[in-house]
Amino acid sequence: MEDRELIRRIQGGQTEYLNDVAARYYDDIYYFCCYQTGDRDGAYDLTQETFLRFIRYVDHYNYHNLKGYLLTIAMNVCRASWRNEADRESV
Repeated sequence: MEDRELIRRIQGGQTEYLNDVAARYYDDIYYFCCYQTGDRDGAYDLTQETFLRFIRYVDHYNYHNLKGYLLTIAMNVCRASWRNEADRESV
């Protein structure tokens, strides 16, 4: 099933298709977070946060590049993590 159809079904209330999105893109997002942070354990948490944010905002997604959308969320999650880490270090 194509990404567009998966999203259409998820937005229509068939949340079981969220598992298909995660199965399709989890490894890509995890490796991206590993590359950004250099921390495998931290990347696991950031990947989870990425998919949680996707779930939270899936109704706003408008059928463009799903992998690109997830990578954008992941980049924002990584940046937020860096800011939080810098704030903790400055205290």
